[in-house]
Amino acid sequence: MRCQKARSYLSAYCRDELTGRDLLAMREHLAGCALCRREEAAVRTIAAATGSIKGPTVSADFNARLLDRIARERFSETRTKAYMPRRTPVFSWPRLVPVASVVMLAVLAFVGSNYLWRDRMMGSSGQQASLDNSYLTVQPVRDREAITNVSPNWSFGSQFVQAERVNRVSGMLTSAAGFADQEPRIVIHFVVPYNNDGRLDLSGLRIRPVLRTYEPAGAVQAKETHTVY
Repeated sequence: MRCQKARSYLSAYCRDELTGRDLLAMREHLAGCALCRREEAAVRTIAAATGSIKGPTVSADFNARLLDRIARERFSETRTKAYMPRRTPVFSWPRLVPVASVVMLAVLAFVGSNYLWRDRMMGSSGQQASLDNSYLTVQPVRDREAITNVSPNWSFGSQFVQAERVNRVSGMLTSAAGFADQEPRIVIHFVVPYNNDGRLDLSGLRIRPVLRTYEPAGAVQAKETHTVY
């Protein structure tokens, strides 16, 4: 047995409460350990001093007088009015105020969103009506900045007539050569320069048709050529 465990058993050993193996182990340890024997002597001295002290004495009817006093004091407290705990109200102002505020905010948010949706629908319907009726009052706007210099003899009609004429000539050439494609491709290049002020200059607009011709399929080596006019 070690010193720490032996010192934990000293109080019981001094009061003769140890038995069996614990008692034998305690005796063997005290026989070989001077420090633990010194602790044993101190514990026995304290126990002897404690036993010599006289404790307070009470009369034989102490318990009866104590219970009688407790009963009389309790009767004096409850004889005027019986104590009945109050019932906690289900609805109280501290509880109703947060609920009422939340309900009010929800109602205001709903009403505001309803009015906003109604105004938006009225605005969109009015805008749609104004867009639908705009053709009745619309007037052409003359923008001087968008006006470009165009030759007085130039017109889109004449240019397309010339392109159609070139298309017919190309078709005649391809059909005479025996090529199967009766509608040759025509590439029209529009050369549109700009003026010094950044506006389009259409005065020198010209169309450059490109005629594609193909050799017959029976030739030694089929070849595709084109001519730019």
